[in-house]
Amino acid sequence: MILLFLASLCFTACKKEYDEYTLLETSTESSGEVINFMPGSLGEQLSPSVPTITLNIEAAEACECQGLLGTNVLIPENAFVDQEGLSVDGIIDVEIIEALTKGDLIRTNRSTLANGQLMISSGGVFLKARKGEELLQLAEGKEIRIELPFTGDPATQYPGLKLYTGVTTETGFDWEEVEDSEVNIGETQVIGETDLKYSFNFSSTDWYACLHPYQSSQWTDFNLATPSTINDKNSALFLSFKDQFSLVQISEYSEGGFSTPIQVPAGVEVTLIGLAEIDGQFYATSTDISLAESISEAIVFESMTIESINELLDSLE
Repeated sequence: MILLFLASLCFTACKKEYDEYTLLETSTESSGEVINFMPGSLGEQLSPSVPTITLNIEAAEACECQGLLGTNVLIPENAFVDQEGLSVDGIIDVEIIEALTKGDLIRTNRSTLANGQLMISSGGVFLKARKGEELLQLAEGKEIRIELPFTGDPATQYPGLKLYTGVTTETGFDWEEVEDSEVNIGETQVIGETDLKYSFNFSSTDWYACLHPYQSSQWTDFNLATPSTINDKNSALFLSFKDQFSLVQISEYSEGGFSTPIQVPAGVEVTLIGLAEIDGQFYATSTDISLAESISEAIVFESMTIESINELLDSLE
């Protein structure tokens, strides 16, 4: 069992180095791999639980495909070309990764931040297509329609809902707004279904999400004091918001403590999620707190199996 305490600290945060992280073979737009910024083997161990399906489809035919969590992917005929822009035929593999829960955002190491601002998500999805080992791209003029599950009332559509694409850099992951994009809430275009969906057009092999800004009247810095056993080389820490689909990684680190890269809404109830791998053993914590710059609760990291950690992530509200 490992204890850490939340406190107000003054320290200079520093970015993690690129080669400290595990590279997982499940995404980016250029290499076909997703960079999962989990230290040690945490990302590799958690990745199999991310809802992912690979479909074999005929390249020349249209497809009404569906992810494991109900995301519709409407692919037109002859949608893909190879890296030289030449058309492809025959059977191709289309991989759909869904991040529609806070647990899945943690597993894929995705915060809901865009341009230094806290956002509220309606879910994220990644799509890539391959012909054999070659990563394919969308043909000119082709777009794929993505429909994410929606359970709210269209009359209360979130203000400022926009489409964002994932940007992976050498130091992390961020969301960037897609200019002139449209996000709609309405009936699905899939024949025989009547569900309401968030929908948007998808024009490149990448992560996409529908986001809108988190509104708060008061914001605060957030600092987390940690013992020497918990550091950026072995741990990943997150704030999971109870009132919204929002998630912030506590990612900035200097000796003795972590901080969030942005200010957070003061007084809001969150669950602090911490994951760590120390000497080959996995540890985790799930602690409810109210956001403030100075907090005194003790945070207990307990020894857990990967199966127990996945159950913890699945239980997030």
